[in-house]
Amino acid sequence: MTDIKKPNPVPSVLTSDDVRAVSPALDYYTKGPLLDGLWKRPDLSPRDRSVITVSALIARIQTIEMPFHFALALDNGVKPSELSEIITHLAFYAGWANAMSAVAVAKDIFHQRGIGIDQLPPAKDNLLPLNEEAETQRATQVNNNFGHVSPGLVHNTTDLLFRDLWLRPALAPRDRSLVTVSSLTR
Repeated sequence: MTDIKKPNPVPSVLTSDDVRAVSPALDYYTKGPLLDGLWKRPDLSPRDRSVITVSALIARIQTIEMPFHFALALDNGVKPSELSEIITHLAFYAGWANAMSAVAVAKDIFHQRGIGIDQLPPAKDNLLPLNEEAETQRATQVNNNFGHVSPGLVHNTTDLLFRDLWLRPALAPRDRSLVTVSSLTR
């Protein structure tokens, strides 16, 4: 039997030197127009840019960039509880495997920063108040469009998403909207 040499694993975080060694132009564009340009524009706060970016990375399973952007999000004011809740939210909107990939990255960041379970939202919490009128309109529309074809879709979007997930207090409704829209524009 011959020994097969395993390739070196892909590093979990690329450094600027790593990028420059392969693509000096990409390193230039990353540092200049992206990080020193787009990320500093005043239209969105750095926190909002981080919420949007981590959401897009999770939705697209872009794990190579997650460590940098999860850490940057925490540095930009995203609370550990919010990052945790973004991952949970995106399990429903981007897929369970995408959320689990994000958990695999976030656990290391949380460990490095000493973030414990006491800083994360509980599995069950007191929910935010429900706008009954808006929810009734939404549920009626979903039922009219999909109820005959997929009653489970009506039930799950009502009970799991709009009467539970969207009302969890660890992420503000505006942030949930940013997360959702960011994940759907892949």
